[in-house]
Amino acid sequence: MRIAGGVLFLIVGLWSLVSGGCSLVGGTAVKAGSGGVAKLNKELAKSAKASGAKVKINKEAMKNLKKAGSMGTGLMVYGIVALLASILCIIAGIMLFLNKGKMLAFIAGGLGILGEVIFFAMITFSILGVIKIVLYGIGAAGGTGVKQS
Repeated sequence: MRIAGGVLFLIVGLWSLVSGGCSLVGGTAVKAGSGGVAKLNKELAKSAKASGAKVKINKEAMKNLKKAGSMGTGLMVYGIVALLASILCIIAGIMLFLNKGKMLAFIAGGLGILGEVIFFAMITFSILGVIKIVLYGIGAAGGTGVKQS
């Protein structure tokens, strides 16, 4: 069971490494982009008012910009947690091969599950997230096969 858990931890660790890095970079870009557009919109309204032109600011668009900014923050938080979980999963997978690191397997699996729950709560529900939760759980269960010396 520990070998299977180690293999699953390595697979889900590499998967989370890629998804966490992409989410961190993408979340940063979304947050910066939405903030930049909001500032540009305010400056445009200010300069139009100074020149005497009438500008109608779309309230719904501004609300959507705020939602995009909070979604970017959620992606950044998920990216950080997923990167931490991926590093722990890779280390735990290697340790399970060496018949060590029982508690590390439980911690890595728990942190990975926590990261996916954060993704569900702050961003959206996804079937791939459920698959990752199952892999984290099975990998953590592989830690029970480690013999204490």
